[in-house]
Amino acid sequence: MANTQPMAVVVSSDVERGQMLDTRGTAPSRLTWVVTPLAAIIVRAIKAYLQTLVGLMTAAGFGVEIGTVPAGTSGFLELFLAKLAACSTIALVPAGMSVLSNLLILFTQLGDRFPTLKA
Repeated sequence: MANTQPMAVVVSSDVERGQMLDTRGTAPSRLTWVVTPLAAIIVRAIKAYLQTLVGLMTAAGFGVEIGTVPAGTSGFLELFLAKLAACSTIALVPAGMSVLSNLLILFTQLGDRFPTLKA
């Protein structure tokens, strides 16, 4: 019996959602779940944002100064929210770079697939 566990595949011209992919040897066939390039870029950007946010908040928790804290911030919750706001803003940069990097890869692959577009 074939393994019906979904497998993410970046979309290709010859693979459709729900198509069974035959694998070599004794490995079970896989049911595909097609991911469009735009969805993959968005997921990668969100991952980069969240990884950076968690790293910055961890550093802030160990006493590293991240950004500036507004004057008059006294309570723990106020301080935490101020640092969270600063870290959230800073974490946008790696997410943006991830989007640009993935778009560059996508356009490179499109250029390789359609050489007439390179001119």
